[in-house]
Amino acid sequence: MSFGGGNSPFTAFTSAVNVAVEAGVVVVSSAGNSGPGSSTVTSPGSEHLIITVGNGIAGGISDPLGISDTMRDTSSRGPIMLTYHIKPDIIAPGTNVRTANIDGGYTTTSGTSLSAPVIAGIAALLIEAFPNDTPYEIKARIMNTARPMAGAGANNVFISGAGFVRPFEALTTHTIVTVEHGVPISNIQTAEFVSRRMSSLSFGSVAPRNNTMPLQIENRGTTSRVYAISHTFNNNPDNAASLSFDRTNVVVAAGGTENIVVTLNFEEDASFGFYEGYVLVSTGGTVIARLPFAANLTETVSPAVTIDTPNLEFDGISFALGTIQLSASNAFRGNSVLVEIRRHTADGSVSNVHTNRAISAGGTININPSSSVNTFNPQYGEYIEINVFRNNIRQHLLHRQIIHPVVFSFD
Repeated sequence: MSFGGGNSPFTAFTSAVNVAVEAGVVVVSSAGNSGPGSSTVTSPGSEHLIITVGNGIAGGISDPLGISDTMRDTSSRGPIMLTYHIKPDIIAPGTNVRTANIDGGYTTTSGTSLSAPVIAGIAALLIEAFPNDTPYEIKARIMNTARPMAGAGANNVFISGAGFVRPFEALTTHTIVTVEHGVPISNIQTAEFVSRRMSSLSFGSVAPRNNTMPLQIENRGTTSRVYAISHTFNNNPDNAASLSFDRTNVVVAAGGTENIVVTLNFEEDASFGFYEGYVLVSTGGTVIARLPFAANLTETVSPAVTIDTPNLEFDGISFALGTIQLSASNAFRGNSVLVEIRRHTADGSVSNVHTNRAISAGGTININPSSSVNTFNPQYGEYIEINVFRNNIRQHLLHRQIIHPVVFSFD
């Protein structure tokens, strides 16, 4: 297909193609020509289950390794809005293509509308060769066997997906690698997350800890094979993300399958944003399957910060002067956190008592009363807010504690 508009995965178009894929139909769609900006893939190419095709320029016969592969600037990019799913799925030639003209004769034109028919034709040949394969397995054959795009700027899963299509390898591969994870399936009335076999690991919006997916390796060959599982990052700021596997080598019997658990974790001071790369499955020293992975880190882990206020006991009339002790034990990898203490009064005003008090990693600070007493009156609705944050950015809030009501005295 080559039509659409908008970039939401929840449209009438996507509802229709969902029904088709779930019924066993392989659906191929152009990604759109709204690049090079991010999140520009148009519907129905924004649907997770179908094969979405971007426009690339192959290096040519003299460049079998794809060293000169490039992406067409106009080819739409991912991720998909709302879910941060990886798109496009695959890249095919779509530039300066000689094609029939709607008004008669022939013309030369470019766009993902020319790339999608290439993949549709390859999919048709694969269906003929493997009539019992599901749409998910046909998609896996095409994506698993793609070659990396080495052209400048193309080595990003939201630009080139699995890479440039290799039809012969898709036809002759004996291994299918998929991952089971939730995707939104929409129809006219509702949308729900269901588990499907995908050919990319789209973790979506994640927290730093224990993001897992089950990877399935299926050996369609006639002999047992030993597979090695590894990965490579395209984008991993400060090496703050780590991808691991519960097994990095696995023997799969002929006709059998094995499952590998993939886990994505982040350091506590990892920068928010996108992390992406490829899971690589090899046998005999040769990579035979590449699966793009990506995640959008949008949350953080509270550091080991404890707040103790031992002397703040309410006697029905007033509060004793108190000591606030804040301690941090290796909160981050050698980085400090900042403490902010704010007073909220009954009339709604807010005043800073302490700002940007640094606690070094593993360190402790004490905020104690002094001889120059500054006591807060115990008015109804008055409270103290203690915030801990990082990188001098208040939006990077790591911990918050409210003490209400309270009378404090600070040095």
